[in-house]
Amino acid sequence: MAGYEICAGKFATMFEDLKTRASEELNEAETRLKIIDELLFECLGWSRDHVTVETHVHDGFIDYKLGSSGHRFLIEAKRVGRSFSLPNTFKYETHLTIKHFLKKQKDLAEVYEQAVRYAHESAVKFCVLTNGADWIVFPGVRVDDVPIRESRVILFAGLEAIAENFLEFWGLFSEETVSRGSLEQKLLPAIGRLQPSFIFNSEGRMNAPYDRNVLATAMTQLLPPYFGDLLIEDADTRLLEECYVVEASVRDILESLGDKDFHDALSTTIRTLARSKQFAELKDLSQRLHSLITNFLSNPNNEYNLQVMLGRVGIGKTTFLGHFFRVEHTELGASNFVLRLNFHDVTEDTNIEHFFEERLWNLVSSHELFVEYSTYDNLKRLFQQDIEAMERGPLAFFKNSQPEVYEAKISEFLLSKFGQKLEFAERLTNYVRKRLNVRVIFVFDNVDQLAQSLQEKVILFAYAQTRRFKAFSIISMWEETFYAMKTSGRALATINTQPLEMLRQGILPIIGKRLEFIARLLESGAVPELDLDEAICSRDKLNQYLRLMVRSLAVENKSVRTFLEFIALGNIRKALEMFVQFMCAGSLDSGKILSAMDNKSYLVPVHEFVKCIMLGSKKYFSEHNSHVLNLFSVGDMEAPSHFTRLRILQYLHDRRHESTAFGHGFVPISTLTKALKTIGTSEQDCTQSLAGLTLKGLVENELHALRSFDEANSVRISATGRYYLTDLKNLFAYLDLVWHDTPIFDRDTFNILERNADATDMRIRFERCSSFLQYLSDEEEAELVNIRNFTADAGLLRSHTSDMQTVFDAERTKISAKLGIDR
Repeated sequence: MAGYEICAGKFATMFEDLKTRASEELNEAETRLKIIDELLFECLGWSRDHVTVETHVHDGFIDYKLGSSGHRFLIEAKRVGRSFSLPNTFKYETHLTIKHFLKKQKDLAEVYEQAVRYAHESAVKFCVLTNGADWIVFPGVRVDDVPIRESRVILFAGLEAIAENFLEFWGLFSEETVSRGSLEQKLLPAIGRLQPSFIFNSEGRMNAPYDRNVLATAMTQLLPPYFGDLLIEDADTRLLEECYVVEASVRDILESLGDKDFHDALSTTIRTLARSKQFAELKDLSQRLHSLITNFLSNPNNEYNLQVMLGRVGIGKTTFLGHFFRVEHTELGASNFVLRLNFHDVTEDTNIEHFFEERLWNLVSSHELFVEYSTYDNLKRLFQQDIEAMERGPLAFFKNSQPEVYEAKISEFLLSKFGQKLEFAERLTNYVRKRLNVRVIFVFDNVDQLAQSLQEKVILFAYAQTRRFKAFSIISMWEETFYAMKTSGRALATINTQPLEMLRQGILPIIGKRLEFIARLLESGAVPELDLDEAICSRDKLNQYLRLMVRSLAVENKSVRTFLEFIALGNIRKALEMFVQFMCAGSLDSGKILSAMDNKSYLVPVHEFVKCIMLGSKKYFSEHNSHVLNLFSVGDMEAPSHFTRLRILQYLHDRRHESTAFGHGFVPISTLTKALKTIGTSEQDCTQSLAGLTLKGLVENELHALRSFDEANSVRISATGRYYLTDLKNLFAYLDLVWHDTPIFDRDTFNILERNADATDMRIRFERCSSFLQYLSDEEEAELVNIRNFTADAGLLRSHTSDMQTVFDAERTKISAKLGIDR
């Protein structure tokens, strides 16, 4: 086997000739002979004894199969200049996964699938696609738990990229390095993970349970029926009436961050396209919607109206519409046909027309107008034109000569029409519209939770039925969905409407109202038997426990309210789930809280909420199982940093008052990543860190998209991100848990943390947290020494651990004094 120096010399000598050949019109055989063979045998040192060609498999032939010392890979060769030539933006890339690479290079999907089939059939682990100039390598077979498409792709885009990175090219593909496992080392480790021995919450501890909540079973029985979506379709409206919150402003919480901008300003992209009217107060939104509907109803000449209602995921659109029609404006349903259609459980297999027909028929047939206008005489009026046509045709003879037969035929005809539900409903509603100005109001709700193709189908159907029934229709959806459909020229592109946009509401008043409702039920004896140990907690004491939680969530206990509001910011569904998780969490020491209730001034402290929402019923924290983000997670294990997420937040925070073409506070992603790369952050780290921040709501993009952020061009820090940056990262309760999920690169620090992991003594917990902080401080300072050589940006040079240490020291002093322990 030729060593690196010899191979590098041969490549340098052959480089110009190889470039010339790569620019020629070569067929596949010539490409293999004149370029690939030269690279393999001359520049990568492969012995011909270790290379086989044209190996037959079930559906074809493997171009090359190479193996040395038990390490093997195959090559699928294509001719020079084939359509999969890589874009100019690619050079030498190591940060892509197969999934993201194929998304960028869709023309390679077929070739990729072919190579993977060959790998499976021939039991070869790795595949290479090449046209001589471009080289792409990836795992074809994996036997660990990592999905194959989450594996790494390494590519060299062109001979120039190989020349500039020949050491890496040779180190990956040469016979010498392949025989030592170079492909396994570079391609098989899961992206973004360390060896379990350096992550405390690894496989052996990932699902360790925590079970000390003596009220967990009772809370699990009691809370869920009242903490989901309000029962919009239930005949009993009491829950909707008593638990609905009209005013739940979050302005004071947002202002606590120090600014008066509320971060609900639309991006230029959304504002230009949607031109929506925003409503921070639900009463204003209700008045506007009522005005639109009454204006439509007041004019019989109005043909139809399609109104779009926008709001972010979980913001409460369904509850608002349910309350609007079933509580606030019941007169609309009494004097019109109001049909609310919830598409939450509709699937690709659902017959949309049948789904619509059955619910419309149930509405129409139960309306008081149905009885009045379904009499024989009125039915004849409904179908008068059809009857007159039959009288001029097949019934002309019977009408005068055999009136009994005529009436029987008419009855038979009307009965058949009665069975055609959709047509009958159309005739009836059209008749009463002309006669009484009774209109149809449709609400198409939760359409945006369907698959994209099904969304478009439903919206087109909704538009057609709106026109057919000359109705006033409301379609509720996410801003992201509306934007995607308007820009793609699909379903909503040609519909002219000004969307009404519901802005986020505070979640604490909503939780408080529901707890008070349950407490009243307990007092009245309306709650069924619960699994309670009377020796620990009676029903009366449980009621006091719920009342304590209401007080602990009140405005006065601002630190608790701030934490919950910012973690859930505006997502009511998430907030309700999060609170139920807190109350039922195995990590909640409800026994201690029950004992402390004797002190009438006692409030559940913020650290209980932070801990239990972070942990749930798990003993150790994991970002993947929690509503809370780990700010110190590592996005690229080959170029690791604990501070990329914090630096992204700081960079965006420093620019929150600036305006760009994308809107107020938005920074182009290209600008952000360029700044990060300047200080040595890898492309993969930028991408992974930004994705994690987006999914947890710490940053938002100009599309307001959580699901399709790959299509975004700019981002800004959200109020949640600012809370993490300025407050949460400094809290002892947060730091005391987040290390469980943080990769530790120092063995001594890891051993200290691991040894004291289960300690409950406050002195040891403080020391444990201090060790973690010292480790982070050392890591950050080592990075800053280098960063100072490449940037003068104050945000990127900021020492976050110094702020954290200051707050930690103050908390430690305060808690120690309260508990009467020495530091």
